[in-house]
Amino acid sequence: MAFDFNSFSRHGGTTPAPSWWTYQTDDTWDVVTATGYFNSASTSVNVNDFIVVRANVTTFMLRVTAVGVRTVTVVREDFVAATGIGSATFASTVDVVATLPDTAYQVPFNVSITNSGGIALNDLDNTKIEFAESGTYLITGNIQLFSNSASSKTFYFFPSINGLSTANKSVRYTVHENNSYKSIGVSSSLTLSAGDYIQANYAVSDVNAWMDAAPATAFAPATNAIQISIIKF
Repeated sequence: MAFDFNSFSRHGGTTPAPSWWTYQTDDTWDVVTATGYFNSASTSVNVNDFIVVRANVTTFMLRVTAVGVRTVTVVREDFVAATGIGSATFASTVDVVATLPDTAYQVPFNVSITNSGGIALNDLDNTKIEFAESGTYLITGNIQLFSNSASSKTFYFFPSINGLSTANKSVRYTVHENNSYKSIGVSSSLTLSAGDYIQANYAVSDVNAWMDAAPATAFAPATNAIQISIIKF
């Protein structure tokens, strides 16, 4: 796609004060912030003007940093990133059980709650969480582990990006109590490119341990086997 001057409007400000512009587009922010995208506006904008962009899946702000002969340079302004920040929560309301010990599996999610920002569960593979925008994402979560025997069992959990495991971001937990729940907190900061996907991987040394979705009781609601939250920062 290309810059469309018909979708570009000025809303205030006079030189030398910055002007405010709005821009509507179906392009993603990666396209909009690419070098030369706003070159056609070089005779209209000035350095330090602000452009509020409503793009394909998010809203964000840009600042003009340089204007030349038929060239415009912009940067994304972090201080307003919250207007277009991406966030999502994914969970499993059913047990997540490994078929074989010492074998890596991917968590299938059956709950998806998404906000703006292009974070979504793949329609055909519910183990894949996809990202429409590049950036750094904070991922936090909770796993409810259930032990069904008194033998020692080690649980492994680690994220992967595009099917490749990431270094130094794994969790291991050993449990040996019988008929016992253990709650495990997980967190990771991942730098992703537009179009990347991540998966939550797990393994156990003994299949008598699994992620358990406990039913509701008379006094307490049901609990998820796993729940993770993602936010872009």
